[in-house]
Amino acid sequence: MATSDNDQPGKDAYAKHRQAMAGKSRAKSAAGREIGPLPPVVDPERKAACSLSLKLFCETYLSERFDLAWSDDQITAILRLQTLALIGGLFALAMPRGSGKTALCEAAALWAILYGHRRFVVMIGASEPASLELLESIKMAVETNDLLAEDFPEVCFPIRQMEGQTSRANGQTVDGTRTRIGWTEKEAVFPTIKGSKASGSVIRAAGIMGRVRGMKAATAGGRSIRPDFVIVDDAQDDESAESPTQTAKRERVLTGALKGLAGPGKTISIAVPCTVIAVNDLSDRLLDRKRNPAFRGERMKMVYRFPNRMDLWDQYAELRRESFRMGGEGEQATEFYRANQTEMDAGCKVAWAARFDATNELSAIQAAMNIKIDNPASFAAEYQNQPLTEAQPGMRSLNASILLQRTSGVSRLEVPRDCSTLTAFVDCHKEILWYMVVAWDAKFGGSIIDSGTWPKQDRASFRHDDPRPGFTVQYPGIQTDDARLYAGLRDLTSALLSQEYMRHETGEAHRISMCLVDRGYKPEVVHKVCRESPHAAILRPSLGHAVGSTGRAVRQWANVPGEVVSPPGAPAWRWGYAKGEHATGRRVIFDADEWKTFAADRLTTPQGGYAPVLLFSGGDNRMLADHLCGEFGAPARTTGGMEYEKWVARPNRDLHLWDCFVGCCVGAGVAGLRWSPAAAAGQSEKPKEQRKRVKWSERFKDKFEEWQ
Repeated sequence: MATSDNDQPGKDAYAKHRQAMAGKSRAKSAAGREIGPLPPVVDPERKAACSLSLKLFCETYLSERFDLAWSDDQITAILRLQTLALIGGLFALAMPRGSGKTALCEAAALWAILYGHRRFVVMIGASEPASLELLESIKMAVETNDLLAEDFPEVCFPIRQMEGQTSRANGQTVDGTRTRIGWTEKEAVFPTIKGSKASGSVIRAAGIMGRVRGMKAATAGGRSIRPDFVIVDDAQDDESAESPTQTAKRERVLTGALKGLAGPGKTISIAVPCTVIAVNDLSDRLLDRKRNPAFRGERMKMVYRFPNRMDLWDQYAELRRESFRMGGEGEQATEFYRANQTEMDAGCKVAWAARFDATNELSAIQAAMNIKIDNPASFAAEYQNQPLTEAQPGMRSLNASILLQRTSGVSRLEVPRDCSTLTAFVDCHKEILWYMVVAWDAKFGGSIIDSGTWPKQDRASFRHDDPRPGFTVQYPGIQTDDARLYAGLRDLTSALLSQEYMRHETGEAHRISMCLVDRGYKPEVVHKVCRESPHAAILRPSLGHAVGSTGRAVRQWANVPGEVVSPPGAPAWRWGYAKGEHATGRRVIFDADEWKTFAADRLTTPQGGYAPVLLFSGGDNRMLADHLCGEFGAPARTTGGMEYEKWVARPNRDLHLWDCFVGCCVGAGVAGLRWSPAAAAGQSEKPKEQRKRVKWSERFKDKFEEWQ
């Protein structure tokens, strides 16, 4: 049907009407998506004051979470997290269970994003659900914290405008520009707002065994960003901590995959607040500065020094148990503590004085001792970060009571009649040096004739962490740790190596033949002292080598020209340069576990057997015997075809004189003593073949005939 010209104006009017209605609809829709302008910052000064202080941020904006007085350890943890966010680096920090480390991790992530210190934070948990809980807690703070909303409207206002409906984020705008919020279960993408330091920043959650490699995100401008801050909160659970396989896998992720998240040529900050669950678990490995030095591990405890009157706490413990048996809540024990609190608290140092339940407990000391009494194993592992190690069937365990009965009949500083070789060892630490001198006979038996510390202590028994005096007191005019260690080593080695030790009965004078110094702490200082000493010929730096499950023992290393090695059949040691250490100097390196087994054999061989080692007589040897029992020998392992015992430290025990005794054994080998496995096994040694004497004239008879 033909259309008349009279109908055209009507069509044009209808088209214009449609366009107008569409425009109004778009305007209305845009108006619905537009949330601007943003509210002003309520307190700019308050906001600015927290920009470089994580502690002040927690106190100001998250005070409901952090409502107790800080402990010194918590402040240390805050400073570590703050440094990683502002500057960078790697750090592992063991904190007691319940110290608030998870809350600190969440606060650090939020603070770093809000102030623009980091653009892409990854929260890692032992599992994906655990990591999602971390992210959800951060998101909840942004959505509900009114103080944050007042001072960070560029972040909180657009997110709050979604009113929990994430679909609204798709078209949300501020001044006509999309905010591009991402608010999913596994990721929080913060609003893209001009001028906001958090614009387009990302917090993502992942389980440590999930997909962590290759993480990246795109900004509104099309630029790709990669993670620059990883926070790993409790990367293990009880199951994985007991599994060497799972522990090894998680360690590889932490030391490999996570360090590469920033991309080629870029560094990443990684914080690992953790708790030790079992010996050699993931946390224990990361905290080991020899195994993972880059993480600069630190261990914190619930109790740093236990009370002097543990006998009163024993009575308290029995009252507490009896109360529970009778259906009570420990009231009698609490009253006993109330009546004797001054005596029971004396000498104790807890990490967090505010950590106790005021309704049932009188102090943080009582709270800590309650945990220790109720579950010693859990207390040692999760609160002291030093898990208990119990000797299992097949494990070697020295007995202090038996050692105290193994005496030589010779006084301290005297050399037993059959001994002629003397060796010494010095174990170096920040505030104190431990040392030992052992006299050896030709069979590699002998006697410990001296042990102690420098500076000399005024007590027969004391803890390593409580020296009185230490270097700081002994050398008040010296300002640095290096200089104090140098002075202490110089004075101790000079005294030891100048000392004459008299033989029992005859009075014959002997001097030390070889002195090794542990170079694990401050190796440059140790080498300097050894080089500059007038006794440099017999004073040598040393290092114990720990063989891992896939490592190689010292005896399996290839020989290096100019290096002196131990003879066949003896525990392994080498005297020479290590690769990359030529600037430091030569050192004695030895298989620590192999020599510890050898040392334990000497201390357990019966008197009258082949090559026993005894203790000197007439002195207080209780601390010495306690140190000598500082480790367990685990059942034999096989590495590279070689079986060996793996020695494990007992928790809460000093073992520095044990290390000194092992070092004295090594020193005897370096000094020339030869171990006879055959004789030790009760077998006769194969006699040496006598070389037939040949006259010089007969040997060169043919040459003489040629010359003639």
